[in-house]
Amino acid sequence: MNAKKLKQTVLTDIKRDLKSEMDSYQQELDKGYLKSNIFLNYIPVIISLIFVIFIIYYLVIGMH
Repeated sequence: MNAKKLKQTVLTDIKRDLKSEMDSYQQELDKGYLKSNIFLNYIPVIISLIFVIFIIYYLVIGMH
């Protein structure tokens, strides 16, 4: 009876540890996804700014 209780306690502890490990891993994945998602949202803005700068530059050069 004591061995069954010990086995159940050990299994419960292992499950709890695995769950906490999985939760922390999932939080890290979520943080990484948010960072990459923010970066990916800014890429079109950066490209648009580069095009606007080039257009203004060529307009200024063309006027001279």
